[in-house]
Amino acid sequence: MIRLILGALIVAASGLLEAKTQHRSPRRRSRRRKKMAKKRVVVSFDFDNDRHYRALLNAFAGNPNIDIDFADMTPSEIQSDQVDRIKAVLTTKISQATHMLVIVGEHINAPHRNRAKIGEINWQLWEIKKAVELRKPIIAVKLDRSYSTPALLGQGVTWIHSFNRSALEEVLGN
Repeated sequence: MIRLILGALIVAASGLLEAKTQHRSPRRRSRRRKKMAKKRVVVSFDFDNDRHYRALLNAFAGNPNIDIDFADMTPSEIQSDQVDRIKAVLTTKISQATHMLVIVGEHINAPHRNRAKIGEINWQLWEIKKAVELRKPIIAVKLDRSYSTPALLGQGVTWIHSFNRSALEEVLGN
């Protein structure tokens, strides 16, 4: 697990170095940005166990050559314990996104204490179901191939096989 995190940090850092060493005129870069609309990706992940991967996405997004905005759906961002309020905020964030990235960690199928109120086994599965309902393209990455895949990710999902910047860029068309 430590090797995976260190590897991802190295990939993120190398992407930032690539961005700094490429010499493009501001005019050319602005033309490129006009052609490609910025992707707004909402990230579904287990906050208690996989939030460090969310932090790595912030490092990826810090690269000026990447036209991806990772929307934050963490509990601290929503600042509410009321299930209906959380659902409303999550629905808005998912609606505004162009894509959803699902981080499939070890605890993706773990039951949440409020699962009866949520209507799904946990928040992550509720988010996936909402993205499917709203017809958002879903990208998924398993942090380890031994982790179980939720049934909701069975069809119509684009899988990436490595948690790194270039795999995300390729899938998102950057």
